[in-house]
Amino acid sequence: MSTKYQSDKTEIILTGDRATGPLHLGHYVGSLKQRVALQSAHDQTILVADMQGLTDNAHNPSKVSSNILNVVADYLAVGIDPSQTTICLQSQIPALAELTMYYSNLVTIARLERNPTVKSEIQSKGFERSIPTGFLTYPISQAADITAFNATLIPVGDDQLPMLEQTNEIVRKINTLSGKTILNECKPLLSQAPRLPSTDGKNKVSKTMGNTINLGSTEREISAAVKSMYTDRTI
Repeated sequence: MSTKYQSDKTEIILTGDRATGPLHLGHYVGSLKQRVALQSAHDQTILVADMQGLTDNAHNPSKVSSNILNVVADYLAVGIDPSQTTICLQSQIPALAELTMYYSNLVTIARLERNPTVKSEIQSKGFERSIPTGFLTYPISQAADITAFNATLIPVGDDQLPMLEQTNEIVRKINTLSGKTILNECKPLLSQAPRLPSTDGKNKVSKTMGNTINLGSTEREISAAVKSMYTDRTI
């Protein structure tokens, strides 16, 4: 383990994944490998975000429920140790939904619509104005998760920085209303790993787009994915 992760054992880390499909090599390189490195030196919690998985899958809830155990199995397979890392199921912690409701009274629709991450996801999913309310308020739900665990360090990609900014805005509003500091602001831990190219060579690696190699893939599935990969004809 690098000295970088051993220098401060006081950080509380919260990270997690939506249970909308199996995890893939992109997850491993970008976040899972880092989580394994962090777990022995920090107070780390991983949240299986099944409720947030429903924000754009309410029409197909079995897609979420059927993948919960798959995601946890992937965690264990890569070396996440339950004796060092707490693994939680989001829907089994009612306080998270309660906090989301309370926080929603402090955030305007206009502010949510300005969030660059939300705007990008709305465009990529083709929602236009038919946006599920739960999807639009995703940043509020994420703020509830982070503050409920009093997390101070959040491993994220740079595309998620606007989400943490909005979390800290909510934290500051709560502290102002209470007249004292009752919630801590969080800071990002950016992955230093490069983004893996997708198997189609066109889009980012995404389980939704099916352009990945899953951690639980069989030898035949891996072979088929490799053979279908985009290659540069000039080489």
